[in-house]
Amino acid sequence: MPRLSKSFFAALIGLAFGVGCAGVPKPSDAHMKLYKAINTYLKAPYRWGGNTASGIDCSGFVKQVYGRAGIELPRTAKEQHTIGKGIKRMNDLKYGDVVFFAMKKRKEKFLFFFTRYKNADLPTHNGIFLGDYVFVHASSSQGVTLSLLNDPYWQFYFIDGRRYLD
Repeated sequence: MPRLSKSFFAALIGLAFGVGCAGVPKPSDAHMKLYKAINTYLKAPYRWGGNTASGIDCSGFVKQVYGRAGIELPRTAKEQHTIGKGIKRMNDLKYGDVVFFAMKKRKEKFLFFFTRYKNADLPTHNGIFLGDYVFVHASSSQGVTLSLLNDPYWQFYFIDGRRYLD
């Protein structure tokens, strides 16, 4: 797969956000600050526990981006998941909502011989929804990158979203 430039990612975020599109309402200051902060961290390498553009993890990325928009969030995905307005359905997500995933699944025996998998109780990963099923997150293998929420991989681990902006 070819490497994509930071400017390509910025343009994609702009399209997802509707920047410069006719008929799209003017974004709020907080939304524009989110947009600019996301651009700052795009392609930053992943570092567990990291908080800077030289290395950042998923919850650190969400905390830093929202901090630049004037909204202080707790440090971990688990703590971030306890605040804000809950959004259960993917179709109800809006730009700037934080999406949460349980990357660890529990195996449960069901009717003695069937096995089913359930989400762990707590989120272990998160990212910021941009629109059209695109979200940005700090991936341990790719750094800060864009992914598709409707990809079967992410659908399997998806828990819900949280809204911190109106």
